[in-house]
Amino acid sequence: MAIVLLIAVASGLLLLTRLGPVSATAAQGYWWLRLPINRRRALVGPASLKMLKTGAGVGIVFVPIAALSNPADGLASVMLGSAMAALLGVGLFLFAGLAQVVGCTGLMTRVASAVVMVGMAVLLLPLLTAGRLDSDILGGVPTQVLLSLPSGWPLAVLQGSMWPLWFSITAIVAGFLALYLSLDRLPTSELTARGGISGHAAGAFYFGDFRELGFALKDRRASRKFGISKGRPTSAFAVLVRADLVAFMRTPGKALHLLLWAVTPAAVACISGVGSALVMAAVLLACGLAASSTSAAVARVHAERPVLDGMLPLTPSQTRRAHTVVPLLCLTLWGLLAFGLLSLMGPSSFELPVFGVVAGAGLAGATIRGAFQPSPDWTTMGGSSNNKLMPAGVETSFVRGPDFIILAMLPALLALFIPDPSGWLLASQAALSTFCLWRGTRAD
Repeated sequence: MAIVLLIAVASGLLLLTRLGPVSATAAQGYWWLRLPINRRRALVGPASLKMLKTGAGVGIVFVPIAALSNPADGLASVMLGSAMAALLGVGLFLFAGLAQVVGCTGLMTRVASAVVMVGMAVLLLPLLTAGRLDSDILGGVPTQVLLSLPSGWPLAVLQGSMWPLWFSITAIVAGFLALYLSLDRLPTSELTARGGISGHAAGAFYFGDFRELGFALKDRRASRKFGISKGRPTSAFAVLVRADLVAFMRTPGKALHLLLWAVTPAAVACISGVGSALVMAAVLLACGLAASSTSAAVARVHAERPVLDGMLPLTPSQTRRAHTVVPLLCLTLWGLLAFGLLSLMGPSSFELPVFGVVAGAGLAGATIRGAFQPSPDWTTMGGSSNNKLMPAGVETSFVRGPDFIILAMLPALLALFIPDPSGWLLASQAALSTFCLWRGTRAD
């Protein structure tokens, strides 16, 4: 459990450094920050509000985890542990804010990414060797060492330790004063840039547009370390497949995100009292949706710019099949790893990895179907809505893709409830995956 919290804290730091703890909108940067005003007093209010919201959100999320982690003194320990988690969220916010002031957000991003990768590797070791996390040793790393890290302090408070609470309060007061005194060092360009990213992400989340949310949180730094130099492609289809593969591997964080969504179900199953079949089915479905969205990043770019595909001597259906290759590889590997780890952890049958691989093929078709969906007609109101207030086709744009994802994963999720899945369930999984793959690659 401690290693899971370490991964969560590192992921939270990645999110905070991307959004920017301290930010300003473009209007505020143009009208307010150009005036001879006290920047500290202008920025400390909104930053403090976001800091309190971050701490409250982390504390609320930790309440059910604390209740299932065998607290030492019952409800009192649960409340203290949740308070410690809230303080941890506030401290993480202040740490990201100080990194923003110093100008080392890039370094913090690399360190947090490395922590996530190492944490997932440590999490995988006992799953592959012992079948389940041991209570005393976690992949050779003593649990006490993990509990001594700030990410493990909520668990330490649950077991009766009080020193993390007092230390955190002292550190938060000192960190808040340091951040307040250095707010005037933030340039207007940094504030408005982070404000644009956070505003974009908030608007996308409010309207439920997770495609746009992923674009807002996307790291626009391009990596040039990946390339394919073995021979030249012999057809336009191979050219498009190779271009998609290179673009996907050069996009920062995509491979790491896929690995994270593959390990998350096993990490949730490690939490005591949570590993029921119903909960694991919900977690697998959520991770499947996230992995599908991650694997379709390049396909969505091509769908938004169809003129690039139109220059190749390929039909629309052939173009979609070419764009399906990368999601097919990614999602079959995701299914193998996600379902395979669950099969290693418990008495489940060896058919689960097979279900995961076959379901991954169906997820690839559903992903392409969602990536190449037609955009809603924002100029025509009331086309498909009962109250005549929504643009025509907007409801279809929200469910197109996720509907086939649910359909493609349905037999694999049912296999979690059956100790010995029969052949007809595997046959139905193959049939549904074939249908989703065929329908998703078929041009409208």
